Amino acid sequence: MVRPRSGENQDGAVVGCTALCIETGEVVYFKARATVLATGGAGRIYQSTTNAHINTGDGVGMAIRAGVPVQDMEMWQFHPTGIAGAGVLVTEGCRGEGGYLLNKHGERFMERYAPNAKDLAGRDVVARSIMIEIREGAAATVRGARTRN
Repeated sequence: MVRPRSGENQDGAVVGCTALCIETGEVVYFKARATVLATGGAGRIYQSTTNAHINTGDGVGMAIRAGVPVQDMEMWQFHPTGIAGAGVLVTEGCRGEGGYLLNKHGERFMERYAPNAKDLAGRDVVARSIMIEIREGAAATVRGARTRN
């Protein structure tokens, strides 16, 4: 990560980075007019997630510890359907093949929130709809997807 005297100028501005070459073990210094840190996700910071196990937020943590300002950290997109407690993803493909979402009353609740797309609505719409169901007490957890016979 960025270290004083190797990745910052005298004013403390980031002007590059220090890196480790995995193949050779050599420490490499990169100078740059602009530095973009793209480190991947951090979904594993949440107890319940279907994110890959490598999405631990290490890159964001390094940036914060180095004093680099981060931006838009509240903009997480969650995959809204999974098997509760298992960390197993139930993809949109399941709904595309005829699966549908039910609340604890057995109602196909997506018809209320996305009357045209229904269960095939985008992740953001499905996630907000599930949150409304939970807040209204209709879904302590959404029971799951069922398929038409």
